[in-house]
Amino acid sequence: MLPIIFDIGPVAIRSFGLFLTLGYLLGTFFVWREGRKQGYNEEKLLDLCILILIGSLVGARLYFVAFNTEAFRDDFLRIFAIWSGGLSFHGSILGGLLALYLYTKRRKWPFFQVADIVATAATIAFVIGRIGSFLAGTEIGVETSLLFGVKFIGEIGKRHPTQLYEAALGLATFFVLRKIDKVKNKSGVTFLSAIIFIEVIRFLVEFLRADSTYFLNFKVDQVLALLLAISSLIALYLQRERNLKEDFQILTAVFNNKFLRRRS
Repeated sequence: MLPIIFDIGPVAIRSFGLFLTLGYLLGTFFVWREGRKQGYNEEKLLDLCILILIGSLVGARLYFVAFNTEAFRDDFLRIFAIWSGGLSFHGSILGGLLALYLYTKRRKWPFFQVADIVATAATIAFVIGRIGSFLAGTEIGVETSLLFGVKFIGEIGKRHPTQLYEAALGLATFFVLRKIDKVKNKSGVTFLSAIIFIEVIRFLVEFLRADSTYFLNFKVDQVLALLLAISSLIALYLQRERNLKEDFQILTAVFNNKFLRRRS
């Protein structure tokens, strides 16, 4: 692992903070480029990215602190040391979404159209951030005897590199979203698809995480990932203006036909 990339005098450049910054810059560039193509003001797009960054960092840190209060009881100022890790994935999503909603409402921009751009950009930041998390040795996996297990500093045995699993699947998600963006016929499809894909990835990877946060014997991030994925799937279905009654009748007819064929 490489928690510290290099030192500049007394200042240590940490891998987690460096890759977090790199992910933000690449994501901002994507929002600026794609938003400009769709006629949005360039300066306002950059303002949006700054607000999303602030919202994401605040949300990520507050979420993490809320579920890890014991770690900050003796040193309250450590709450502000975000460069050393301790940022919640779902906290960043909720904080970023709130900032996105408030800004688009203020500018009277169509939320879903802008959210489609931001969601794809956020996937880029997600991939880069996962690599930084791997180098920093945070969010490690459970022990494994598999060949691709990784030895993390201060941990016993080899561990699943869950950060790299998420990075690889996140990269695949980015390319899928780009394809969806080209064939979609309605705003919001890319945004909702991104949430579904990323949350399914998070839900699955949580089975291999060793440092998950629990509440009432349930993994908090896993439960939240499942809820967000299901709610986004329902929203995507409703957005397509499907008739629930007709679709249910079609599914029932298909099931009955298959059942009758098997019996005959």
